[in-house]
Amino acid sequence: MTGGDRHGLEVLAGWQTRPDAAITVYTTTIGAYVCENYRYALPLRVVSGRAIDFARDPIIGLLRRLRSALRVALSVPVPDMIYSNSLYFYDLLPTLLLRLRSRQARVVVPVFHLVARPNQRRGNPIINMLAYAEQRAMLRLVPIFADVVITADPALAKKLPKLRRRDARIVITDMGVHDRRDANFAREQHDAVYVGRLTAVKGLEELLDAWTVVVKSLPAAELALIGNAIGEFDPAAAVRKRRLERNVKIYHDVSDEELRAHVRASKIFITASREEGYGISILDALAEGVPCVSFDLPAFTSAFPYGRISPKTMSAQGLADCAIRLLTDRVEYARFQDEIRQRYRFKTWGQVSEQMWDSCVASTLTSSHAVSDR
Repeated sequence: MTGGDRHGLEVLAGWQTRPDAAITVYTTTIGAYVCENYRYALPLRVVSGRAIDFARDPIIGLLRRLRSALRVALSVPVPDMIYSNSLYFYDLLPTLLLRLRSRQARVVVPVFHLVARPNQRRGNPIINMLAYAEQRAMLRLVPIFADVVITADPALAKKLPKLRRRDARIVITDMGVHDRRDANFAREQHDAVYVGRLTAVKGLEELLDAWTVVVKSLPAAELALIGNAIGEFDPAAAVRKRRLERNVKIYHDVSDEELRAHVRASKIFITASREEGYGISILDALAEGVPCVSFDLPAFTSAFPYGRISPKTMSAQGLADCAIRLLTDRVEYARFQDEIRQRYRFKTWGQVSEQMWDSCVASTLTSSHAVSDR
């Protein structure tokens, strides 16, 4: 689940508990599974009975999803507020259709990440080109009908096109952490953990190259990869290719509680991603007191100035050197942990949800019936 997905679900879950809000979430079978797996008690209406197989027919699957969502947008009563959970065409176009049916409806659109140009991304070049073109097309629509655009990065907010609607605004949101502890989940210790999509775009090839270097210095070092593979990338095959079977463990479909337990049981968090809008996994790791190793991306620099170490050069060798440094230097490791404890004051998701209500709903609507197209 992406940081944007997490933000949307947590915000809606908070709004759902309010006596002055009535929320309906239209979703797919995949969305319903995510809500069940992560225990989001939301009023769901599944608009598509088919799960999307990204490996076999991603385009057809997404077009089916769009068709189902458009049918819903044509048939349901138009709410006071429409919350599009993403900038993807299969969420945004149904939102636009609902908005066209009523001038009174208010539209909230999150933009947490700008897709890099195709020649600047890892992974399938055709998919990268389509992703870039799609987002740029959707960004042309947002200023026309959005009343509120949400983002977590002030620098990204400056890059967004100017909103045209009267009283439209960009809201800078915080990201939150869970305020509960899961003592019942005891996990084996990991030297390092990565949480996120297991794809080439997220830097998994480079991360495994870096871990190959780490293992040469620390033969018993173990890396845990937590997430689901999407598209053509096969993480298990990539591990075997580098003969890292004894040093890398892969976990799929873990619960939210198990995920946090894995992170808490790790010495460091590590990622080789070169393209992020925020970095929710880094926030979660820091909230558990776990120092992080990453490239020094602009989004990370502003959001996580402490408790994180980056190489001077963006390379697998540089990433490995930073990881080895934290795993072998106890004094340095303790300094990073102290820095996390002293410098950060984490907001809970409940606080973020309340902030979003004040910014997106209370100041925009006189009545409060929100719908999410997800």
